[in-house]
Formats: sequence, structure tokens, C-alpha cells
Amino acid sequence: MLGLLATAVLLAAGVVWYVRQGPVVKIEVAADSDELVVTPAFRDTMGNYATTLPIGQVPAPPDRQDRCAGRHRWAHSPPINGVDAGSSVAKVDITALSEDLKIDRAVLDVRTPEGDPPTMVLLACPGRGGPKPPHLLVADLDTGELLFFPDGDDEPDNFDLRITAGETESIFVIGSILETHARWRLELGGDSGETRIEYTIGPDGAREGRAAANPDQRPFETIGEFLTTPYRFRDGAWQPGR
Repeated sequence: MLGLLATAVLLAAGVVWYVRQGPVVKIEVAADSDELVVTPAFRDTMGNYATTLPIGQVPAPPDRQDRCAGRHRWAHSPPINGVDAGSSVAKVDITALSEDLKIDRAVLDVRTPEGDPPTMVLLACPGRGGPKPPHLLVADLDTGELLFFPDGDDEPDNFDLRITAGETESIFVIGSILETHARWRLELGGDSGETRIEYTIGPDGAREGRAAANPDQRPFETIGEFLTTPYRFRDGAWQPGR
């Protein structure tokens, strides 16, 4: 009887331990601007890409149209193998699974590739503005500055995002650059009661731990438009200029 009681106590303790040590957060990342169709601010302006392919070898854009939408997969696939020019975007969905969460740490991990930037052409598009999404995090990749605009506000505020258990909040991240070439990731941290969480965000998703703990994670790559030569697709061909 004593043995059964001890086993029951151990099993109960095991259940409690599992609940306390189990995941408290789920983070999903969408970094393909073609998929962000519900966010016009991204869909209609994110379409500038840079490539080392000579302009004479660059194929026509999707549907042979001079527009921004629908270019992400086209530009990142062979033979173009391009990178984001001017800015990179991501939508980060954070779900509190079992407890309320407070996300209060956002830090950029920015690395400048060694050597001179490659000679690249800019495959430009017209673009246009759109409504500001809620919870916007703007990263200046030239300076490393981060600005957080909560709830669609026009004025930045301290980064402090509260998420109720069972709910999901989305942060839209824009990494902008003019003069340099950067490979970068975003660290997010917070806590749930006594549980501290740290995650690193890249274009393929989120990894537990800070950037230094995830050296093989693929980063975002963004090049400043000042380092490129621009072309637009007009009258059925790539033409110099914006």
C-alpha cells in the first residue's frame, strides 16, 4: 500500500513537473511578402530585389508586369537568386499556450559580410503606401536602432507586449537599410511567471535561445539600394533607372 502511495505521489509530481516545464509559447514566422496578402503595406511595397545576375540575363517579372506584388519567390529562385533590397519583412505570430506572457526584449543581431559588397543590379518596382499594421517593429539596419509602434500608433513606445493565455499577437517586422549590406536576425525575450523565454527570429522561423546559441540559423539578408544600379521593367524590357 505504501509502495502504491509512493508511486502515485511520484506520478503526480511528474505531471506537475511536465506542466511547468512544457512549452509556454508558440512562435510562427512568415517572411515571404507574396504570402502577406492581408497586409497591403507589405504586399504592395515589398518587391525590390538585388541580384548579381547581369541585367541582360534577368528574366521578365511575373506576368511581365511592372508591379511589386508577387515577386518574392521569383526573385529568390534561380537564375536570379536575389536578396531583399531596401528592406526585409516578416510577420511574427506569438501564441501564449498555457500562461499569460510578457514579451519585453527585442534586440538586433546584425552582421556585415566581409569584403566589399558585390556588384548588384536593383530590380525595382513602383510600390505604394498602405495602412500601418498593428504592433510594428522597425529596425534600422544601418544604425541598429529599433522602434516599436504598438497598436498602429504613429509614435514609438517601449517594447512591452502582453499576451493572454490562449491568445495570439502578431508583430510585423521591417528591417530597412540604405547604405550597407547586412545579414541579421531578431532576438525576442520575455517571461511567463517564473519562466524566462528567449527566441531568435530568422526567415525560416523561430529558434529557442539567443542568436549566439543558434550560429547555423539562416539570417535575413538585406542590401541597401545605394549599393545597387536600378532597373525597372517597362515596355516589355528592363530599362535603367527607377
